[in-house]
Amino acid sequence: MGGGSDRGPNENEPAMADPRVPERVAEIMRSRTIGWVLGTSFAFEIILLGLGTIIFVRRDF
Repeated sequence: MGGGSDRGPNENEPAMADPRVPERVAEIMRSRTIGWVLGTSFAFEIILLGLGTIIFVRRDF
C-alpha cells in the first residue's frame, strides 16, 4: 500500500541509466537499411516542400 516498490522503474532516474537502453538503441540503428533511411528522408522533404508550396500559393500578393 505505501511502499511504492510495485511502481516499476524509479521515476526520478533517467531512462538512459538502464544499461540495456543504449544497446537497444544501437541495435535499432544498425538494423535500418539505407533504403529506409533515404526513403523516410525524401518523404519528409516532400512533405515540407508540399506544405511550403501550399503556403506560397495561398498568399495574396
